[in-house]
Amino acid sequence: MRENRPEVTCDIEDGVATLCLAAPPLNLLSPALRAALAEALDRLAGQRGLRGVILRGSGGQFSAGTDLAADPDPDAPELATLCARIEDFRLPVIAALQGEVAGAGLELALAAHDRIAHERTRLSMPCLGFALLPEGGATQRLPRLVGAGPALDLLLSGTPVSAPRALSMGLVDGVTEGDPAEAARARLATVVATKRGPRPTMRREDGFAEPGAYWAALRSRRDGLARRFSGDQLAAARALVRCVEAAQMLPAAQGLDLERTLAAEAADRPEPAARIHAFLAERRAARLPSEMTGLAPEITAAPRLAVVAGPRSGPDLALALARSGLPVLLVARSSGAAQAARARVTATLDAEVVEGRTSATGRAVILERLATGTDMAALAGSDLIFEDVEEDFDMKSEALWKIGQVAAPLALIASTTAMFDVDALAQKTGRPETTLAITVTRQPDRFPLSEVIAGPDTTPGAEATAVALMRRARRWPVRAANVEGGLFERLRRAWIDAADLLLEDGANPAEIDSALADAGYAEGPCRMQDRDGLIRDHRRRQRTADERDPSERYVDLADRLVARGWTGQEAGQGFYRYPERGGVAMDCPEVAALIDEMREEKRLAPRPIEPDEIARACLLALINEGARLLGDGVASDPAEIDAVAVNGLGFPRGLGGPLYQADRIGLAQVVAALETRVPDAPTLWTPAALILRLAEEGGRFADLHRDRPPKADMPSAEAAEEEEAEDPVSGPEVVSPDLSPEEPRSPPS
Repeated sequence: MRENRPEVTCDIEDGVATLCLAAPPLNLLSPALRAALAEALDRLAGQRGLRGVILRGSGGQFSAGTDLAADPDPDAPELATLCARIEDFRLPVIAALQGEVAGAGLELALAAHDRIAHERTRLSMPCLGFALLPEGGATQRLPRLVGAGPALDLLLSGTPVSAPRALSMGLVDGVTEGDPAEAARARLATVVATKRGPRPTMRREDGFAEPGAYWAALRSRRDGLARRFSGDQLAAARALVRCVEAAQMLPAAQGLDLERTLAAEAADRPEPAARIHAFLAERRAARLPSEMTGLAPEITAAPRLAVVAGPRSGPDLALALARSGLPVLLVARSSGAAQAARARVTATLDAEVVEGRTSATGRAVILERLATGTDMAALAGSDLIFEDVEEDFDMKSEALWKIGQVAAPLALIASTTAMFDVDALAQKTGRPETTLAITVTRQPDRFPLSEVIAGPDTTPGAEATAVALMRRARRWPVRAANVEGGLFERLRRAWIDAADLLLEDGANPAEIDSALADAGYAEGPCRMQDRDGLIRDHRRRQRTADERDPSERYVDLADRLVARGWTGQEAGQGFYRYPERGGVAMDCPEVAALIDEMREEKRLAPRPIEPDEIARACLLALINEGARLLGDGVASDPAEIDAVAVNGLGFPRGLGGPLYQADRIGLAQVVAALETRVPDAPTLWTPAALILRLAEEGGRFADLHRDRPPKADMPSAEAAEEEEAEDPVSGPEVVSPDLSPEEPRSPPS
């Protein structure tokens, strides 16, 4: 793929210069584009007869952020310098905004003297998602325009605001249904006619009009930071509040200097580089190979999804899909089952409204999208049909056969299996060319993964369409080879196996889950198993019992729980007790007694296990299994392992992913740490052949990327055309079983 050379075109008509950012598709502010814009402004600075400047982007897109992949260029102006040059320009500069205006793109717009936006424009400042601060003056310009509260809401949440909302806030000066450049030209004519001249944002005080409200907003946002953030992200959030406070207290130049200093400090910490890696890994993993490019048909604004439910499955998946904004049909076996499914969805949403996680309006909208029924013929109108019955081959085969009889000719059929061969199930539909497996996690706000597994007869077009549909459903799609379990299940099992050994050795479920929560995981393995239900893994273990090496350690605690009917959260009892069958997990003395009984039978003396050891063991298990998946060809890129771990297992985004951490630690150290554990459980801990090879060669997982495409940015979630950058990590220096990571280089700004 040939790289598009960034440029800034200039068109002068009737004394109005239109500068157009041309770095398609997202007009990312790379050093080259910043340099081109600075040169264009320099050329205009001495131009006679000019009345003003309009700044716009090409392709219906202003600028979606910073290019994270571009090589640094010391000769290119820094973003802060470029923004100052726009703001100090001798003639009025009006920004014409379209598309996603995010991060550095919004900072350019803030530096302009006026802002006109198309009505569908979305504006956001997502820096804190990377534990970073703005570098172009946003912490000083935003509060001058909109006040402390709205400014901090933008800076702390990263959530895009619509153009009409931005107008009501004072963030933009006009909204248009037509071409924003034409509307900007009309506004410029008014500015010139009234002889108003340039209106530098740093000289405005609209947002300072009510000092009491300004300081109240600062206090309220500051007081809530520790509940919302942790680690380096918390440090960056506190720095943002400090900068917005300085905007009102300090002279403009000193406020900008403070932002520059605190932004540099944030960039020097380890977490931003890891978060950038996770962001890029998601997009790398979601990219289709070149042979599939262009095969997926254009996805409609609202593709129709359907779920065929089993006796105890279906509602959670239907709800997860309905949250994405798409219409979903859930088909159950009987009217009673359909009513129960809708009641379950309603109860879940009602609980979220009570807890403040969903609004009453949001609840109503989601329920309106979700239809339930029993008529399989209704599936004929669906573009993608999920079979989500129990993990039983006969039950799945029957459901897939029925779906194949009624589905539209071009509809995709997807089994949610995590146990069975896709090809064997695809034959049951009678149309294996459009059948595949898609595993979708049930809590999209915390685990937004979808894994697409094609069978040998699945056409490339069907696979490409499935990936496009999952992306449209706001689920990060990752492609995996057709093997039992795929990427997610294989990683999940290794993670759980490591936790099981720790349980048997002396830890309890709460200690394991707490240690991983403290390390930044979204959820611990015991809590996750309770939420998913223990019966599924129990059935898999029963089915594969004959394949188990009798000399290997086998922790049967979960099997003992199932034998007592303690099958997880829905049953009110699993690793934890759930008095209300859904909410708070409580320690259970009976489970503790069961663990003691298990140890006594195996003559194991429990030992104290520190949180660091728990986090280290679980990380090692994920690294080793990830390396096996790569070595076996189940994964084709290290980014896929990291993306699945972050979006499926809740691996800490601030750690980047297990293979990213392996590179930071150094693979020789990883090998040493694994080898100390091999006698305990050889199958789990014997170093993967790929790790041994890379360690011997002095290589890294980052060296195994399929390719190194040129563009990657820091936009809002919707602007997802970005691709991978060079990993900002160092190679190993010291070999030891200790897993203390080396300090990475600072991430690109």
